[in-house]
Amino acid sequence: MVDAQPKPPRVPEAGLVHPTAKLRESRIGRWCELSEGAGLAHSTLGDWSYLMEGAQAAHAAIGKFCAVAAGARINAPNHPMERAALAWWDWPEERLRSALGDFRDLPVEAFLARHGG
Repeated sequence: MVDAQPKPPRVPEAGLVHPTAKLRESRIGRWCELSEGAGLAHSTLGDWSYLMEGAQAAHAAIGKFCAVAAGARINAPNHPMERAALAWWDWPEERLRSALGDFRDLPVEAFLARHGG
């Protein structure tokens, strides 16, 4: 019988920040990881949490044991804050009217290509 030695964690206690990741005025906890192209600005990242490839977070307090998916954006810039502002009802009326027929008729990829969704 061979004594199996536990493997050390892949991420060191001090954390792992990819060379292309951007860390700006933020604090990361122990055993955290910022993957390729990830960005953390004016935020905190709790122990054992990570941001996957291209994930961005700004002005956020992300707790322990959290996983932020690749490409996700938390508190994205240039977002209206004085009102709800998601997709359809945030579009100017003319753009919305011109897109409605295509929304019903086109596959998703074609709709996004035509309307810049």
